[in-house]
Amino acid sequence: MKWRALFYAVIGLISLLVFTALADGWQWRRIAWEGIYLESVVCPPDSENVVYVSTSDCYLPEEEWGVYKSTDNGLTWRFLEESNGPFPYAVTVDPKDPATIYCGYYDIFTGDVPWRSRDAGETWERTTENSTRYMPSPWEHDLIFATQGWNNYSLYRSTDDGVTWNWISGTEEPVFCDRVVFHREDSLVVFACLASPRGLCRSTDRGETWELVLEGEVSAFDNDPADPHHWIAFVVVSSQSLWPQFAESFDDGISWELWDFPYDVWTGRQMVFDLFDSRTIYMAYAGASPEPLGILRSMDGGLTWDSMNNGLPSPFGANELFLSRARSGELLAARRYGLWRWTDQLIGETPGEPVSGVLRIESVSPCPFQGSMEARVVIGTRGVARGCVYSLGGSVVRQVFSRPFAEGVYQFVWDGRDDGGRVVAPGAYVLRVEMGNRQAMGRVVKLR
Repeated sequence: MKWRALFYAVIGLISLLVFTALADGWQWRRIAWEGIYLESVVCPPDSENVVYVSTSDCYLPEEEWGVYKSTDNGLTWRFLEESNGPFPYAVTVDPKDPATIYCGYYDIFTGDVPWRSRDAGETWERTTENSTRYMPSPWEHDLIFATQGWNNYSLYRSTDDGVTWNWISGTEEPVFCDRVVFHREDSLVVFACLASPRGLCRSTDRGETWELVLEGEVSAFDNDPADPHHWIAFVVVSSQSLWPQFAESFDDGISWELWDFPYDVWTGRQMVFDLFDSRTIYMAYAGASPEPLGILRSMDGGLTWDSMNNGLPSPFGANELFLSRARSGELLAARRYGLWRWTDQLIGETPGEPVSGVLRIESVSPCPFQGSMEARVVIGTRGVARGCVYSLGGSVVRQVFSRPFAEGVYQFVWDGRDDGGRVVAPGAYVLRVEMGNRQAMGRVVKLR
């Protein structure tokens, strides 16, 4: 633990200096919805320009509560009228099918409310057993988990694409975490927070049976995109400690390292790894004494944390964060008083338009990927450009392209193979595009 702490402290200091040098001017900028309370935000895995939000707010007429969609990265919005219902909560996109969208609702006792669209929000199916959040499996078409409740959650599972639902034992008492996280490598393994036994539990049979792997009131957790055996969690309180703790496991929850959290945080709605850098972790809705901290960030693997309040009118945290797949550090936050983006770019420019002199990787999708991934690259100058995939050690894995280009937006595909045609091992890789003395980089993660 001491050597690991020293290692991360050194890496964290270097990262902080680099981040300070390269990310000067980063702040929260409002995209839309001034004065409107948003519950959740999500982008489908095949596009960074399509954004969905769910909202229910006293400043909107009741007939306008539901899901809104933007196809231009948040510049304009359209209300999906058939999504209207009482108190919409979490909107989710099926990772297997970007056209399938789920929306949960606070009022779980009210039937005949929308819950799933199979045509990108145009029409919606309804159910008499609604839930607050739906979590479809990224592996299997018929497996869906759902939570019921608002502050106290019960967990349900469907193995027939939502036709029938079974309540999962161990959720009859209050649980303050409304997410199921699927293992990034093993389709049978899922993690969830249960009340009996209280703590973070793991299932190795698609949710049939569960075992306790981390005892305590766990309110947020996530799986590392670059290392599927690496897990993190935020423990509010446990029998061993009344002070909040950060927990980390490198063996799928068999063993954990824990250390005291630097703030007296009494809840964290969401904890999530940066998609490009596993040392960077974010926490949404960090309630603390004597006042809320808002959105927290660690750049050294959870050892130290800072509050991300630059540009926000108040520090109160986001209900939900969504990480950009295009570049490290860029976030969307659904929170009180609108939708916000953490970025160093001005809001309002048309996505995808080449700007003179600019070289930019606009998006990488899907990320993580299994078979192949597609990169969207903006080239703002005529010339020869070269794009390569590198290992984290700096060696060339695959040259994807090298040729002259005119100004424009281009799409390139990497099939997960090296220059010899061999399938590369799962893990993190760097995509780098070079043109003259300019370069753009993005991190990609390959699953098995």
